[in-house]
Amino acid sequence: MITITIKKDSNMVKYISEIRKYDCMLSIGEIKNNIMNGTPVLTKKLIEYDFSDEFVNNIDPHTRNMMFYDLVKRLLDMGADMIIKQTDQFEEVLDLDGLLREIRLVKEISDDCEKYPD
Repeated sequence: MITITIKKDSNMVKYISEIRKYDCMLSIGEIKNNIMNGTPVLTKKLIEYDFSDEFVNNIDPHTRNMMFYDLVKRLLDMGADMIIKQTDQFEEVLDLDGLLREIRLVKEISDDCEKYPD
């Protein structure tokens, strides 16, 4: 699981708007409180299959992961001071390149599983 914690600053409203574009199910109040309290604003399981994404929205898991990466990149470009953590087996702080490596690794494993199911 990847968690994103954003530190409070004067651009908080811009960050909230950008996050809501990515996930409109998160309320403005929830995002604001998480930023204010220093708790993760976003969490993403990179190895997660979402039936609605695949069949309703026609978005495969890798594309969804890259959309998450693009959001993190936009937030960083806006000046967000954030902590990106990978918390699956052990907790590790990542930079943007590290997040991209994790996404590519998941894609590679997924592709291998499709090629060699047994």
